[in-house]
Amino acid sequence: MPTPLQVGFHILDLVDAIITKRGKGSLSSATRHFLREELAYQAENAVRDSYFMTRRSSTVAIVAILNATERVNDREYDLLTRGLMCVLKVFRFEKPRVLLKAKDRLRCLVVEGNEEDNDASFTDVATEMEAHHGAYSSSPKSKRVKLEDAMNKVLGSIEYCTTQGDL
Repeated sequence: MPTPLQVGFHILDLVDAIITKRGKGSLSSATRHFLREELAYQAENAVRDSYFMTRRSSTVAIVAILNATERVNDREYDLLTRGLMCVLKVFRFEKPRVLLKAKDRLRCLVVEGNEEDNDASFTDVATEMEAHHGAYSSSPKSKRVKLEDAMNKVLGSIEYCTTQGDL
């Protein structure tokens, strides 16, 4: 059985391929690196909660990616959201409300872990990315609202990804 980290790397590769194929731009190498590092950090934190031990690896992976996505700049956030919605639509993941609950639970674990560890963390890496990409123009909270709206809207439609052939 693949680990959340392995599944997450595959999801990120799929999202990157979707973005590239659609010709809407591409993710910077710094963003790709950040997403992989944050995925690894959040997957590591997930094992501290028995809730995540009873979830599929794909659930842990996708919610870690969704949390990390909130920390990137607006242009790349839009690209990532479209690619992720396509992946969520084509492949069988948990229902949106389950993913959003798990996403919030994992975010709380990560914040709690950062307070305990006080090492290079979610916020530190995001600050480093800000130095490379400029200030974020949207807050993570406003991105969460946009993401929730997109998940509820897109997963019931065919707006972003119509067939598996789009992959």
